[in-house]
Amino acid sequence: MINDIFLPILGAASDDAALDSAIALALNHGARISALITVELPAPLYSEVGFAASEISTKSYNDAREAAQSLADKTRQRLAKANVEADVRIIDASHVNRASMIASQARYSDLTVMGGRDGAGATVTFETLLMQSGRPVIVVPPGVPLSAKPKHVVLAWQASREATRAVHDALPLFESGTQMDVLVVGTEGSEEMEAGRPGERIAEKLSGMGMPARVVAQPRQGRSAGESLLRYLEASGADLLVMGGYGHSRMRELILGGTTQTVLNGLTKPVFFEH
Repeated sequence: MINDIFLPILGAASDDAALDSAIALALNHGARISALITVELPAPLYSEVGFAASEISTKSYNDAREAAQSLADKTRQRLAKANVEADVRIIDASHVNRASMIASQARYSDLTVMGGRDGAGATVTFETLLMQSGRPVIVVPPGVPLSAKPKHVVLAWQASREATRAVHDALPLFESGTQMDVLVVGTEGSEEMEAGRPGERIAEKLSGMGMPARVVAQPRQGRSAGESLLRYLEASGADLLVMGGYGHSRMRELILGGTTQTVLNGLTKPVFFEH
């Protein structure tokens, strides 16, 4: 059941699609939206007598606060027009702890909906939400809002804790008749590619719940797992990708990349992430 939806407004190009998605979900599930806008506090200047505010930093803060208030007013107007129960709050945060403060607010909702593919700031916010909030995150690319009732869903499956949590936490989004593609990505000749075995039981469970599911074995053919997921998602015409999200240290992510990061960077459809 989805009763509360958390919506961080990041001042990015994808905010509109995220807001449209949150409104559609709220109307479909009778849920409340909690929208949050952050004002980044300017770094204090250092002098021989210590840290001190300056006219420049004060003006920067006032300008940021004014922009946040304008954004909040526009968001309230759209939510009121849609007749959705909602609250819109503004909080101050430093650059260092902004993402953590956003994640702490997400813990009181059933689901976070946010815009994605908008640069490093959105990526840091997403990673922190995924790892620290304890709640699933739907990331929506610019111009492609999530349908309130997805008709065709791709489930990136492996028998892992993250994938298992993802599919079960995403179930409230789906209705009887939703087509489910249980996608298993692997290399030719590997266990993952053998006769659909890895996804067979979860496909049976979903089909038994009224959502026709089929197992799709997708060889990598020289591509990474993330690239294979994105390629299939686009070719299938599905509305949504559901996957477990994995977190790595910054250094490991820079060296190895990662399926989660690849999908986030190449986002063309909404993705439901769960850690």
